[in-house]
Amino acid sequence: MNDIMQRIQRVTDDLRTVEAELNQLLMTKTSDRAFSEVLDSFDLETVRGLKAAVDNMRQLLWSYIEALTGDHTSDPQLAIHTLRLERATEMLRVLEAPLGSEEIAQLAHTPQGASFFSEVGRIASLTVDRYYPQNDDPDSLD
Repeated sequence: MNDIMQRIQRVTDDLRTVEAELNQLLMTKTSDRAFSEVLDSFDLETVRGLKAAVDNMRQLLWSYIEALTGDHTSDPQLAIHTLRLERATEMLRVLEAPLGSEEIAQLAHTPQGASFFSEVGRIASLTVDRYYPQNDDPDSLD
């Protein structure tokens, strides 16, 4: 069992390294032509194979985590919503990682960036309103 845990750690480290290298490669290619060259160098079948393997492993690991934590929720909608929140959190981490504060400020002034930040703000406001009604102050110590 120790062998499989070591392999899981190694694969996890390798995937994070590949992700960082791909992000770096795409961040350094600034022109459309250079970006096209990067995409042309990819073997589509290899990338599809990796995606399928990662998707399958994600589903398998989700089942293992549920079994290990005893989280056998009877509400499938709650389970789906929880999974979506975890995915969104991970996407936000991926978006945040390569950007410095100056780059984020520049991004906010693009139509896509403004739309993104507006939507995140709207969702955050709805969440606060749902879980902290106006009568409740989330900062109060009562």
